[in-house]
Amino acid sequence: MAIYVIGACNIDISARSDHRLIERDSNPATVRISVGGVGHNIAQNMTNLTEDIYFVSVFGDDHFGHLAYKTCLAEGLDLTFSKIKGNSKQSMYLAILDETGDMYLAVNDMDIIEGMTKKDLNEIKEVITDKDMLCVDNNLSEEIISYIANDFKGIKFSDAISVAKAFKLNAILDKLDILKVNIYEAEALSGISIKNEEDIMNALSDLLDKGVKKVLLTYRDGVYLAKDGHIYRYLHNATKVHIQNATGAGDALLGAYIAAVDQGKDDEEAIKDGLVASLITIEDERTVSDLDRKMIADSLYRKKIKGELVL
Repeated sequence: MAIYVIGACNIDISARSDHRLIERDSNPATVRISVGGVGHNIAQNMTNLTEDIYFVSVFGDDHFGHLAYKTCLAEGLDLTFSKIKGNSKQSMYLAILDETGDMYLAVNDMDIIEGMTKKDLNEIKEVITDKDMLCVDNNLSEEIISYIANDFKGIKFSDAISVAKAFKLNAILDKLDILKVNIYEAEALSGISIKNEEDIMNALSDLLDKGVKKVLLTYRDGVYLAKDGHIYRYLHNATKVHIQNATGAGDALLGAYIAAVDQGKDDEEAIKDGLVASLITIEDERTVSDLDRKMIADSLYRKKIKGELVL
């Protein structure tokens, strides 16, 4: 079984303010440039943890595009089905972080990935089998998301990414085997306002009713897993998490979870792997940490994760 990630690779620019942010003013900060993007981050995390990962993306034919392409190769990503598109610019993501490392504001320029065409995916469509896993990056256009969901083989999973983009998944929820959301994205997809745990149960039940096989909902100190008409809650109970950069934590969670499933672990162990990966990533200044299986297995965070059936 192989895992294919069809999605974005960005040049990420993050600026962490040295002090409390003052709006409409120039704030002293530490600025870092790296290669990121939801698709890239998920693929990189999985490449660090399991085998046979293919990253399928389009790169700009400019300085940043060639830099991103070379960086992906250096990171060990398999770009067999990726390509550099002529006369195009690389996608960019700019995040402003507050003094604690949490996201204050982010903007993105995703024209190149939103312009991915069916022709760009012809080769890979013929390769994917029913046993393979396939990540559908919600940064893709609605047309391509629908095309992949309806015409491609494979076990499909996706991250809603943001409230602004969550709507693109409405038409394919019944085609998704695994969906990751936060509470805001769950609200957008279910139409249910979430103010307490009962609302979370209702929103997750609604997504199952709409056809998603499994839903992972990240919320505060843990993850809710909905599947087969039941809902489980996993809390990490970590008292001291030193946040360096919250960007990328969700990608680490989903990537580690899928890698664990690929290795034959059950959902509980896979959720634990995902939570540990996200906590390690939060404490790293980079959006993708140098994860490995032993690091996740031996983490003290893992020993504190408790799971229970709540519905």
